[in-house]
Amino acid sequence: MRIGMTMFAFVVALLVACATQPKECVDGNCIDGKGKAKYNSGDHYVGEFKGTQRGGQGEYNWKTGDLYKGAWKDGKRSGSGEYKYSVGDVYKGDFNNDNRHGKGTYTWKSGEKYEGEWKDGKMDGAGTYTAPDGTKRTGKFEKGRYIGQ
Repeated sequence: MRIGMTMFAFVVALLVACATQPKECVDGNCIDGKGKAKYNSGDHYVGEFKGTQRGGQGEYNWKTGDLYKGAWKDGKRSGSGEYKYSVGDVYKGDFNNDNRHGKGTYTWKSGEKYEGEWKDGKMDGAGTYTAPDGTKRTGKFEKGRYIGQ
């Protein structure tokens, strides 16, 4: 019975690993090491893998033109990194669970800029928003909105 349960657990782990594999590992070790992977969506990733997922440092290029360089954990952006959007905006700072979270700076192509704290992908906490004309709002932000000093 014990051997049967062990074999069952191994087969389940193997199926999960295969299901989370990229479309194609084109170079290196895309299971537990450094490699280059192409995905069904047309996106590609170059960097470190831990247990078939992006983990450690790496660079992900979306088919849309977006680019992220930085830290990964469990297949998600987590830690310090830089995200360049295809529209020209740039965020440089902390990420958690694929969201801007912690301290960071978002610069819009238009010249607007926010430097400060982020929570769950939104401006949240102490920060400074600078308009293209140089006008600044410094104070507290909550859920993406300025609420004052």
